[in-house]
Amino acid sequence: VNGRYVPTETFNGRPKFRQINGSGIIYYDSFWKINFHDDTGGWYYSHPLPNMVPPIGDWTTQGYGGEDADPAPMLMRSFDVGNLVKFVNFDEELWDA
Repeated sequence: VNGRYVPTETFNGRPKFRQINGSGIIYYDSFWKINFHDDTGGWYYSHPLPNMVPPIGDWTTQGYGGEDADPAPMLMRSFDVGNLVKFVNFDEELWDA
């Protein structure tokens, strides 16, 4: 899921983000979720806050049944490339996780 994300559509009243040059998505369904492919029926990472955009800070693997997703990402606002998940929100600000 490391890479840059851009909003592509609205899902459950919030922006759904798709990974540029990849298949990952960030979406909201009762809480924020990150999945490795475009499937809103599952997720690897989650965050409980109901923000209008994916929340910054630590995410978890809560709700994911496997053990192959650790460590969970930390989402932060940054312009560094680094080893992080990045997405661009509707204001064209760069965010990292």
